[in-house]
Amino acid sequence: MIESGTFIEMDGELVGRIEMVNKNTLLIRKATKVFLNDKEIVALNPEAVYVNRELIESAYWIKLIRANTWISESLDLKNRRELIGKCLNM
Repeated sequence: MIESGTFIEMDGELVGRIEMVNKNTLLIRKATKVFLNDKEIVALNPEAVYVNRELIESAYWIKLIRANTWISESLDLKNRRELIGKCLNM
């Protein structure tokens, strides 16, 4: 069953998190895995798209991952230099 907060992985790469579930559509927010202070987190971007729910449910190459697998944090685009520096240990 698809529920809000579930992560979506395609071809072994994290692509987003389901933010809202409706009868026919899903709102998916773009997400990226990053390492911050030796901890793997999911950075959530502000961009989101509506996707046909049937497409996600029927696609065998799309993997749904329970929300408690990673810690998720919102990505602050105002401080992206600082975030990139932390991710690259600069």
